[in-house]
Amino acid sequence: MEKTARAIVWQDNNIILIHRKKKVEGKIIEYYCTPGGHLEDGETFEEAVRREVKEELGVDVRINSLFLEFENTDINTLEKYYNVKYISGEIGTGKGEEFTSRNFEKYGSYEIAYVPKEKIKNINLLPKELKEKLIIEK
Repeated sequence: MEKTARAIVWQDNNIILIHRKKKVEGKIIEYYCTPGGHLEDGETFEEAVRREVKEELGVDVRINSLFLEFENTDINTLEKYYNVKYISGEIGTGKGEEFTSRNFEKYGSYEIAYVPKEKIKNINLLPKELKEKLIIEK
C-alpha cells in the first residue's frame, strides 16, 4: 500500500488547493486536491508533507496537527492530512517537476487555487472523505 502525506494550508479564510486538469482515457477531468504526495524511502509522513509543500507551493510550513487519516481503497493508499501553518516563502514559487514542466500529457496542469471556506462544498475536491470533513468542521 502506498503512503501519502498532504497539507491543509489556510490563508485568511481560504484553503490553498491545487486545481488539476488531466487527460484520462482521452477525456479531460478536473478536480482540486491539497498539496502533498507519496513518501520517499525512509521518510516520515511529517517529513514528506513539509517536502511536498515546499516543492509544490514554494513555502515552509510547521505541522500543527493530524486532521484526517484513512485508507483510500480507490487508489490503494494510506493517506494522512495535516493542518499546517505557513512559516516563510512565497506561495507559487514551487520547483516540483509537475509545476515547472509543461508536459500536459504526462502531468496535466497544476494551478494553485485559493478557495473560500464556504465554497468548498461547490467544488470537486478529492478525496470525498476530506471534502466531507472540511465541510462539517468549517
